[in-house]
Amino acid sequence: MRDTMILFTASSDWDRFLSRIQELRRLEDLSDFQRFEVGGGIVGLDTSEEAVIDFEPEELSSIEETIGEFKAALIEYENVSCRDAFLQHTIPGLLGVVDTNYDSIVLYSEMLQWILDHPGTHFREHVQ
Repeated sequence: MRDTMILFTASSDWDRFLSRIQELRRLEDLSDFQRFEVGGGIVGLDTSEEAVIDFEPEELSSIEETIGEFKAALIEYENVSCRDAFLQHTIPGLLGVVDTNYDSIVLYSEMLQWILDHPGTHFREHVQ
């Protein structure tokens, strides 16, 4: 089973976010879903509008209040080590939030610190 997270990146940082992803080893794409090898696993990327389809308007408004205008990416990952490697490669210095899919929405800077403080820990163990 694969886990997912949604990365909401400030529109002003979106191009840098995407260029960092393109630095990763790209695997064969499946339709609109791109796959990359990172941290000993595979990460999938979907930047279509489907990423935010399950969010309530209030949730999206709250995110916009926090980081301004944003774009979203659905990330599917095989394991914690590839998730952490992906985040450590793509989000440093960018403005955004991670929806962990475990009832937590965390600023990028706080997420990077959490990964450093809790290496190898699954998001379901994250307490905001």
